[in-house]
Amino acid sequence: MRHHRPLGAVAATAAAAIALAGCAPAGSEASAGSVTLTVWDSLPYEPFHSTALAQLESCAAEIDATIVQETIDAGEIVSQLLQAGASNNLPDVLYVDGADIPELSSAGILSDLSGYGLTAQGQAETVASMGVVDGTTYGLSPHFNSLVLYYNAEMLDDAGLEPPTTFAELVSAATALTTDDRYGITIAGITGVGSYMFLPFLLNAGGDPADLQTQSTVDALQLYKDLVDAGALSTSMVTLGWDANDVFSAGGAAMMLSQDFSIPQIEEAGIDAGTVPIPVLSEGTSSRTVLGGELWTVPATGDEPTQEAAASIVECMTSVDNQVAMSEATYRTPASTEAQEIYFAERPEVAAFAEDLDAAYNRTAELGNEWTDIALELDNLVQLVVTGSATPEEAVASLGE
Repeated sequence: MRHHRPLGAVAATAAAAIALAGCAPAGSEASAGSVTLTVWDSLPYEPFHSTALAQLESCAAEIDATIVQETIDAGEIVSQLLQAGASNNLPDVLYVDGADIPELSSAGILSDLSGYGLTAQGQAETVASMGVVDGTTYGLSPHFNSLVLYYNAEMLDDAGLEPPTTFAELVSAATALTTDDRYGITIAGITGVGSYMFLPFLLNAGGDPADLQTQSTVDALQLYKDLVDAGALSTSMVTLGWDANDVFSAGGAAMMLSQDFSIPQIEEAGIDAGTVPIPVLSEGTSSRTVLGGELWTVPATGDEPTQEAAASIVECMTSVDNQVAMSEATYRTPASTEAQEIYFAERPEVAAFAEDLDAAYNRTAELGNEWTDIALELDNLVQLVVTGSATPEEAVASLGE
């Protein structure tokens, strides 16, 4: 059984990077330059927000530009971009979820980055393909996320348990770890996040997101039902987004599904945590995870000089140095293999998030525009089963109605 060692203490370099990045408040501008570039992102979280602003301002200074950073709600950024495109009021630089690239590119919102000499050279193919639609590169990834199973090592040790590797072991362990004041596992299930969290269980049951009316979908949903029926997973998970991290960090759950950026919060809480691959339905099969993350893009504003300046910002923000600095501040896994080597030398335990990339599922490459509708179907399936409104079989059967 592959077992990653527990996470270590927060690196001093991360604290230093955060302190450096906090030199300017969010929404502020750099010193006046000849070009003003509006940057949209959908991540208000610290330390990402202030770190990104500091990097943006440094990149802008190299081309005598002024940066204005604006944060748009993640659930609204696509609709706002479509509206902005229709009114010729697009931002100049955009940091957007990779799953949104197909829809935005098909709407003519994004520029072909190869026209500015930008490529994803030096990245694993699966990571690079998050920004590619029909052979055209629309976005460059500075970092990526993958899902793993976190566990509270002390809780498992006290219960005499090993981290689970199969669905059956996960249900058994989560049930044994459930007490009056904690759940065995917490999983985000709110619309928009729940589908992403459920996807690796679907894949590890042998399922295909492009064809949900199968026994594999039933088997993956049955896992959630078994956890809920055992009292090991709260039905309120359908209201949890990334605040599921708060539950785990507060000791309210012994395990959780999450990404690399959960590490600082876990360590700040003083939890001795470890990670393992997401459990599979059948013993002996390989675990698959799901890639996620945001990409830097150049919206098609029609102003070529401004787009050239924006492309310079994208190139700078995806440089090896900036990838490493952002990773030190936020624990996001660098996209380039060169940046990974530097960062993993500092934090070897975080290398777990870059393992098995060739087998990781990439929604952009696999599903394109179809992911938007499939995600809604997955969210609905999970909520029907977790709330007891339908059995797994009934929920899957409802897809054909």
